[in-house]
Amino acid sequence: PLFLVLANQILSKNEKELQENFANQARNIIKSVKPIIVGITGSYGKTSTKVILADILSSVGPTFSTPRSINSYMGMTREIRERMRTGHRFAVVEMGAYYIGSIRRMCTLTPPDAAIITAIGGMHLERFGSPENVFKAKSELAQAVPADGILVVNGDSEYCRRVAQENPKRITRLYGLDRKSGHLDAYMCDIEATADGTSFTIEFEGKSYKGFTKLLGKPMLGNLLASFTMAVSL
Repeated sequence: PLFLVLANQILSKNEKELQENFANQARNIIKSVKPIIVGITGSYGKTSTKVILADILSSVGPTFSTPRSINSYMGMTREIRERMRTGHRFAVVEMGAYYIGSIRRMCTLTPPDAAIITAIGGMHLERFGSPENVFKAKSELAQAVPADGILVVNGDSEYCRRVAQENPKRITRLYGLDRKSGHLDAYMCDIEATADGTSFTIEFEGKSYKGFTKLLGKPMLGNLLASFTMAVSL
């Protein structure tokens, strides 16, 4: 074990240099392609929201997104280098928080024009130690969105509302399934679940839109609503 520790220390400098070389190649690809980048983070719901939003946006234009739950700095670097191509109009990027500063670092690689925060809760306490530290880590995505960008957050989450209050953008929208916590820009109601799926109504900007999905469960409906809210905001 001591030899492994020593070998790791000897190799770490070269490894970091190699990683940054790959990351800079990815940055140059992004600068060349110039997609609209939507960052997604949250204590849960990141991957599902990414998949749903990418599916919606792909009906508008070519959309880049990562497969599975790839959401780390080097994982994203590899995906960009291998799969991003000229013509990609949108890039939907899942961002995991592994320590305070990890999302900030990710945003240097994929600077977001818009962001979704799906939830901030008690998950990952083993990494961060307290809900407040989870809040700080997730807030880094909102802080990276420019003032003229778009921020969409879960209005059913107290910490997400706080992120919106502390990081207002040109377009800031709250979505949710429960108006008890306050104003919602996009509200899902009339939810009816059957063996075939779920029917619902979305109230947005004074209009009502009826919809149906094969998805079941309020968490998944929240992810769907988050994707709807971001899509119409874009």
